[in-house]
Amino acid sequence: MAKAITSTELRKIAIEIASWPLNVSFSWDEICSKSEKILGYTPTRQALSNKAIVKNAYKDKSKELKALASKVNGLKSETKLSSALRNERLLAENKALLAQLTEQAELMNRMIFNATRLGLKKDQILSPLPKLYK
Repeated sequence: MAKAITSTELRKIAIEIASWPLNVSFSWDEICSKSEKILGYTPTRQALSNKAIVKNAYKDKSKELKALASKVNGLKSETKLSSALRNERLLAENKALLAQLTEQAELMNRMIFNATRLGLKKDQILSPLPKLYK
């Protein structure tokens, strides 16, 4: 029997879905196979689709891909098509980086808070690293 999927693993899977590349087929089978890197085993579609965070990420990405498909269908030249795909890829990458930045900022705030509880002052916490001499 497979182990329970943790909330951290679910967030990683949701981020993987949100940053899904345009040149890879988007389906539950593909999501399950990509989830193997995170979980260590290949989950079933049902196991993933029962989790709200994964289900919402899937719905959001599906809407995004459908909107892109309708935009692309209206384009006539290859240049416009490639620039639209590049733009969508950059927007998806930007969204993923923003999520990462938010997570890192939250971690930093938590670390500073915990350090101040231990008696360190803010200037001590944020002091520069010592220089290494050769």
